[in-house]
Amino acid sequence: MKTRINESSAYCYELLMLPSIAQFDDQYTNLIGQWRHILADDELVFDQVQEELARLSSSINSFYLQANGQFFVTELIDCFPKFPDDIESLIELLGQMDEATILKMLAQLLQADQPEALSAAEVFDLLLEESFTTEQYWAWAKAIHDPLAFIHGFCQLIFDLDRFYQSIYQQYEKERSDYAQRLDVEDLLRRLPMISTDFIEGLQLDEIWVTILSPIFPQLVIMKHHNRGILLLSTRHEKLWTGHELSQEDFFDLLKLLSDPTRYQVLVRASQAEWKAKDIAEELGITPAAVSYHVSRLADALLLIYQNPNDKASIKINQELIRSLIQRLSEDLGLDE
Repeated sequence: MKTRINESSAYCYELLMLPSIAQFDDQYTNLIGQWRHILADDELVFDQVQEELARLSSSINSFYLQANGQFFVTELIDCFPKFPDDIESLIELLGQMDEATILKMLAQLLQADQPEALSAAEVFDLLLEESFTTEQYWAWAKAIHDPLAFIHGFCQLIFDLDRFYQSIYQQYEKERSDYAQRLDVEDLLRRLPMISTDFIEGLQLDEIWVTILSPIFPQLVIMKHHNRGILLLSTRHEKLWTGHELSQEDFFDLLKLLSDPTRYQVLVRASQAEWKAKDIAEELGITPAAVSYHVSRLADALLLIYQNPNDKASIKINQELIRSLIQRLSEDLGLDE
């Protein structure tokens, strides 16, 4: 499989992903708590980003929609025939979208694997199945009611992000370049604990394009775009999973994550040889979308590892991490004595 570093699109990717950092404390620090330590030398930069995002919180809440642990931009990226290399091309692509395309992306975010385009009324029906706050519900309702106005507002948000972020992005140009030069993509994919070799092979990709992100992003994302794979990787992401010992902060974060009874039951059922989100949902009395959300949180915490997407069960439990968790409990409670 061919691999290549795609430097030209990095800034557009970072702009599209930037508002997700506003959810940092909820979605990342509570999962793997090392990230703030990793960013210790860049605390002022990270705080500046947080302050700017807080200033734009109204626009982010209105136009940076999310559901089931996924953001609207995930569907947006998948929709592009070719990912843009600059802001002008990005805005042009967004401006070319029609109402039907936007509604389909919104429907996909609410309920994955929609076989065909839905009307606004049908997308509203999907919205009613979600457990959103009042603010989230109205943001979604407005987007469904007027998709073109929603995209216009999203474009304005991109412009507002660009105004403050470009200088920050430039600060990390050398770090991104140095990391790209020493990165062995194939070796990295073999060593990733959260993505198995079978998963990569199961995607049946002709090539993988790797985009190096600035260190303020904790994400590692791999997706399929037509016959090409897209790997988004932070310059410091490896520091999250190269340690062999479970730190005290990670230990407490994992306990907090598993303290949710429903999430723990999802983990237990996902450990079975074969399972389906629909079956787990019926058994636990929740929606398939809720199951997908809990699976996403468990995968972010590395408690679940992605496998071959063509298998009936595409993920498995991370036995090594769970054993480390159990061992830590045994040591702290003196069960080995």
